Amino acid sequence: MPVDAAPALALPRSELLRGNLLVALGVVLWATAFPLTDRLLLAWDPILLVPFRLGIGAVTLLVLVLVLQGHRALHDVPWRSALHVGGLGGLGVVLFVAGQALSDGVTASIITTTGPAIALLLAWFGARGRPTAMAFCGVVLAIIGGVLATLGGATLRAGFRGGELLVLAAVVLWTWYSHAGVARLPQLGDLARSAVLLGCGALASGLVALLALGAGVARPRIGAEVPALLELLWVGTVAVGLSMPLWFAGVRRLGVTVASMHQNMAPVYVMLMALAVGGALVVEQAVGALLVLAGAAITQLRGRR
Repeated sequence: MPVDAAPALALPRSELLRGNLLVALGVVLWATAFPLTDRLLLAWDPILLVPFRLGIGAVTLLVLVLVLQGHRALHDVPWRSALHVGGLGGLGVVLFVAGQALSDGVTASIITTTGPAIALLLAWFGARGRPTAMAFCGVVLAIIGGVLATLGGATLRAGFRGGELLVLAAVVLWTWYSHAGVARLPQLGDLARSAVLLGCGALASGLVALLALGAGVARPRIGAEVPALLELLWVGTVAVGLSMPLWFAGVRRLGVTVASMHQNMAPVYVMLMALAVGGALVVEQAVGALLVLAGAAITQLRGRR
């Protein structure tokens, strides 16, 4: 099965619109984690923070599943696939955090803009067919826009420091995880799928954290102050938890390539949040947003008359 399990071409316009809105909302919620995580990392060890984020998200979604859908929604979980997909997803988050720590936040963000290209390549290999020229152009625009949005108002540190490779590996894992979560757990709804996969990711990243503590790579540094705990609660429940079912709902409709383009809008959403509290408009980010949106539109309109 190709990575784009639900290619946008096969959908009516109403479903295309719904898919784009769901992914956009999911990315907006996810983007709220950026400023909060910066503050949390002042009190938390990065590797220890990952299982707590994922675990809080999993518990939040599990409660929603039981309240809204009942325990039957979790009866047909393919646990072997869930552990495989969710475990690798959790490992990907650890790789991203470690890679960012060994490079810098701006470099890591720029590398994540390659998500649409990686998704397109995986779809190409999976389907054994070449992407169309319009799809290629859309991906290029989305990457250029994402880089502009990331660099707007930021300073890039020059020089290769090794963490970049870990971040790139994390992006590849996330792209694969987004597809595999839909393809390998088709019997689950988006809410139940997200709860199960986040739970498995929390277990995997928790094991990595314990090994890192034992090896002296991680330090037992946990922020227990009330403000830090409230920020962690928001990140876990909203930025990680509630964003996941929205993401999977969008991936089912649009495919991973188009959904990944929306992720390149995250720096723009962070800018808009800053504007709401008195920040300044960054022209580069505004231009980048237009390019990302143009790329997503071109990719979804390919082949239509």
